[in-house]
Amino acid sequence: MPLVWLGQRAGHAETARVYGPDLLLAVATATASTGRRHYFCGAGPGTGDLLAATLRALAWFSLRRD
Repeated sequence: MPLVWLGQRAGHAETARVYGPDLLLAVATATASTGRRHYFCGAGPGTGDLLAATLRALAWFSLRRD
């Protein structure tokens, strides 16, 4: 929330919290046909593979693994 507070304090009254998974899907949707690549890091072993499988299950999204 600190970024929301800073945005509102800077005069951007419309600034609101963005839920992480919603942001991930919005970015993936917006860039699905652009050829842009996304890298995810962190979490424990297997988490990246689970995320990739979940995103692949969405018909509009394709993933490459390099």
